[in-house]
Amino acid sequence: MKVTNLLGKLLKRLGDLKMKKALFLIILTFLLCLVTFQFIPSVKANVETRYMRNENSDISGYMVLGTSQTTTATSRGTLFATPPYTVYIGIRVYNRDASGVETEITSGVVAKASYRVETTGSVTVSASWNAPEYSNIYRLVVKVYYGRSSPPSTLLEEFATEVLNGNLESATWTVYYRLAFSAGAGGRIVTKFLFGSSSYNSRIENFVWTEAPSVGYALNLRVMDWDLTDAISGATVTMYNGTENVEISNGDGWANYTGVSGSVNVSVSYYGIIVNGTSVSVSADTTLDLKCNLYDVTIKVLADSAVLYNANVTVYNSTTSEANKIRTSFTNETGYARLDNLPNATLTFTIYDGVNNILANTSLPITTDEQIESVSITQNYSTVYIPTFYILSYGTVILFAKKKKGGEKVTCK
Repeated sequence: MKVTNLLGKLLKRLGDLKMKKALFLIILTFLLCLVTFQFIPSVKANVETRYMRNENSDISGYMVLGTSQTTTATSRGTLFATPPYTVYIGIRVYNRDASGVETEITSGVVAKASYRVETTGSVTVSASWNAPEYSNIYRLVVKVYYGRSSPPSTLLEEFATEVLNGNLESATWTVYYRLAFSAGAGGRIVTKFLFGSSSYNSRIENFVWTEAPSVGYALNLRVMDWDLTDAISGATVTMYNGTENVEISNGDGWANYTGVSGSVNVSVSYYGIIVNGTSVSVSADTTLDLKCNLYDVTIKVLADSAVLYNANVTVYNSTTSEANKIRTSFTNETGYARLDNLPNATLTFTIYDGVNNILANTSLPITTDEQIESVSITQNYSTVYIPTFYILSYGTVILFAKKKKGGEKVTCK
């Protein structure tokens, strides 16, 4: 009996410990959730009125959809007909990514308003659109259409926001359109769309968006030549994600960025010449080789029908000056000089003798890898002895000096 009672007390004790342990774990989990919630950054929504401004966007052919209005109005459209007639107006909305590709968010024309035109004057009409949630907005584009039928199909103007890098939030937009009606020939009335001032204040109210959370990734870019053999140091790499981020490629060709997300544009310039331009979508740590228009070129130097040995061949990105120098090489026994990793552009090639007399200066377009060009000596030719190699058909190399006018002997070595 005593043993039974002792066993019962022991089991009860164990049960109490399990209950206490379970309760402790529940409380601990609740506290951890509470603390975590407190440290989740809140994202504040931007509730704005966006104005159709009389200002050119940095996107060619677009106007600005900004947060303030300009002071001088302008107009678009020349729709005319004999009154009475009805004019329709509306918008289509797009997400424009960093590479310029536009994806429509609307399904055709929305926020459609109409007005029955009977006489001259002006009026502001409005309509609404239920904007959906839409993530990863780089820039928002709004295109205005009008016409005498619904849906309107004549494009009046395209408006673009600045770079948002955010999310469109669900909200009801109210879109206001300012229309003006003037007398035309034959009793007709001309309808125009106006925007760009407080009096002609075409706009969108309740434009709601949020900035994307600042989640970023590593973007590691290695600058390479055309055949992906050589890593290029000293190249200027620009990564644009709303702001320009410039890095100079290191000794191993790397340009490294952190905190990158979404679509970005990348360009590479080498000695001031753009040799690569690409768009990259970054949603995780990313490593890329950038294949650049950098070509290996061989120059053959000729003196009359002979080839010139040990001549200095220097290439410049424009004029012959030290600041513009890209690379130097020397001709071999067969008169060839190899210059690797030259940018695809029209470059200046200058040939020097052993004491830096210019023997030839020419411009050549560099367009392909392993390109071969010939350059003939044209300067300082009559005042020097020029040692040359003639390569005979059976392979024997004979060295001799061809005497020119003048007395000084200059050796290309």
